[in-house]
Amino acid sequence: MFIFIIENTAWLIGLFLLVDLLAGVFHWAEDTLGNVDTPIWGPFFVAPNVIHHNAPPRDE
Repeated sequence: MFIFIIENTAWLIGLFLLVDLLAGVFHWAEDTLGNVDTPIWGPFFVAPNVIHHNAPPRDE
């Protein structure tokens, strides 16, 4: 039973790190690749990211 818990914990930590890495790579790509006029990528990913960086939402 103890081995089962250790293995599952290791898998969960590894999965969390992988998802965090992929999210970081995607965010880097939004910041770096293309511009607002790039077909498909621009309007769906770059434009909202530019708005987010230029006018971040305020916590009220």
